[in-house]
Amino acid sequence: MASFEDGTTPDIGSDRSKFEACDGGDHDPLYNDKIKIFEEWLLSHGSKFPKLTMQKYDSEVRGVHATEDIVEDESIVSIPLECLITVEMGKATEVGRAVLAADIDMDAPKHVYLMLFMLIDRQNPASFFKPYYDILPPTLSNMPIFWNEEELALLRGSYLLEQIDERNQAIENDYRAICDIFPALADVASLDDFKWARMCVCSRNFGIIVDGIRTS
Repeated sequence: MASFEDGTTPDIGSDRSKFEACDGGDHDPLYNDKIKIFEEWLLSHGSKFPKLTMQKYDSEVRGVHATEDIVEDESIVSIPLECLITVEMGKATEVGRAVLAADIDMDAPKHVYLMLFMLIDRQNPASFFKPYYDILPPTLSNMPIFWNEEELALLRGSYLLEQIDERNQAIENDYRAICDIFPALADVASLDDFKWARMCVCSRNFGIIVDGIRTS
């Protein structure tokens, strides 16, 4: 357990103290090893992040810390294309091709293709991206779509409840529509798995231009 400089142990119940401790929440004795494997995987494939290190704040939250001062306009991270999961990779899967052919009207198409790739590829123990999958949080109860009835009750009277319900319904509609044209998806991922992947993607994806094409 990490301690503050004065020797006291931080209260891991608060978000700020989790940030200070960087090891709050459920204990995973293998997590530091997983981080090291992931960083070594990135470095072995040409990534560069000389002043950064990854941390786990609790069982569901990860972050990146600077280990040294960073000067203005300094490049802090460089990741080669081969280490990125892109929309095109999802479209190239069997289920991705089926979705394209069916021309399904989806809530967030780019997110869905990234999700489909992850959900299928992570089943392969020899996946090139296994070091990345291994550091993803197994649950995301901090995301509103996973809040329970007791937690949602605290928002009674707030428009946020309607937004959460709409988001849940949109994700479920996408899942059902894909399963209708590609039933095998249900053998790979449940609706909860699909929701988990959606939250992983929407909290971690970014836009990029590859060969003149904008993708995510």
